[in-house]
Amino acid sequence: MWVERLIHDPNHPPLIAVSCASEDLADFTIERSSLERELPIPLDQLLESPKLPMVNLIRPALPLSLGCAHNECSHSARRNLLNMQPKRPFQMSSLLGLLKSRRLSVLANAPARFLVLLFLGLMLLVIFSGVHHRSKEAYIDNPNEQVISAAAYIKTFPEIRETAAYVDLGLYLDSLYELDMSQLTFKARGWLWYKWTKAPLIEGKFDPGQLGTFNFNSLDQKDVYEQISSKVHVTEADGQGETLHWNETAFDVKLSAPSISLKNYPFDRQRLSILVTDPVHETVDLMYRIQQFRLPPNLFNISGYKLDGISYADQVRVYTSNFEDSSEVSMKDGSADTQSQAAFNIFISRNAMTSVLEYVLPIFVVSFLAVSVVGLGLDYWEAKITTPPAAILSLIFLQNTFGQDLPRISYMTSMDLMFLIAYLVCMLSFTDALFDCLFSNSKTYRGLYGKLACAALALSPLIMKVWLSIPV
Repeated sequence: MWVERLIHDPNHPPLIAVSCASEDLADFTIERSSLERELPIPLDQLLESPKLPMVNLIRPALPLSLGCAHNECSHSARRNLLNMQPKRPFQMSSLLGLLKSRRLSVLANAPARFLVLLFLGLMLLVIFSGVHHRSKEAYIDNPNEQVISAAAYIKTFPEIRETAAYVDLGLYLDSLYELDMSQLTFKARGWLWYKWTKAPLIEGKFDPGQLGTFNFNSLDQKDVYEQISSKVHVTEADGQGETLHWNETAFDVKLSAPSISLKNYPFDRQRLSILVTDPVHETVDLMYRIQQFRLPPNLFNISGYKLDGISYADQVRVYTSNFEDSSEVSMKDGSADTQSQAAFNIFISRNAMTSVLEYVLPIFVVSFLAVSVVGLGLDYWEAKITTPPAAILSLIFLQNTFGQDLPRISYMTSMDLMFLIAYLVCMLSFTDALFDCLFSNSKTYRGLYGKLACAALALSPLIMKVWLSIPV
């Protein structure tokens, strides 16, 4: 089949005469405007570009008849057509199918961009509207409570050395168990021993019933069990003419762990603190001095974690109120109420290899399956289209399973970042499959989204390394 000539008739619109070198097809004419209306680019440009599919449908022969002087095709277009070889016999249904598929691809590209931009715009609108709403809220001043070292406090107020009674403390943990990440609590059982030479006073009087009762960092007083070993304190001489008093209190408590940070979960390293304060005395009356802290490693019973070490610190808790009136308080002028606090810290961490096997490997396998279909041809279009959505459903199931043991927190964890990368990989892989099917008959799509999916999965270890290196 070839273009015979352009017919110029004042009584008719411009026609293109097409000769058919086939017994099954008769010669025919077609309006130039009708053909150009179906084409995405001008007819002359299409004829001059041998790389486009439309040219491949015309047999490489263009004999010029007597009317060829009126033909609008340029000489370069004729040479391009003469140098081309046909891919298959021409059929009008094939021509219309290619034209419609190309139009469908062009039309599908614009809505895809529009939907992506619409989603990003709505997301940014929600974020900025929330920030603007919070900026308009009016709050009262709410300073944070301070905890400073006992040495710094004594340096600021040296008269405490003369007025306060010093009580030496020692803690022996018999068991550390039941770390509940969903409630940010843990349990501890052991003995707290204490001794003193100068008894702490309350309004100038000594109350022996108050000594030996401690406040722990518990959520509920019902979760605290305390038992003083002896109602009569053990008394002995210290060799310097002073009398030492000694006693111990057994306890089994459920403690809060507000210092737990899950930013690096499941590669987290935690600090569990047992904070001991006196329920009555302030720093002017009593100061704690820690003498010993013991936690035998074989008595550490928190599953999933290993014991890294222990430490202790003498501290002073500075309250932001004087518990009398609404006046502003400050530690520097002594108007803030303060209390001695003994802090016993236990440092624990997860095994990195266990975290990789239990959490990272399932997410990586699902993400790898999603990108494994990127290089498949259109003969496997069903696998290319259905695998990424199946991977997304698997990720949703894994995320719900892994999050059951965690509390609701206001910041992103390493686990959240891994799932975010996995979701991005799956969405890019699905977009690649979708565009590959839509643009199957053209070369306008070159697999960009599939390459981005592979790049995101390949760079995920580096992204996680950078995330974990950021200080908590």
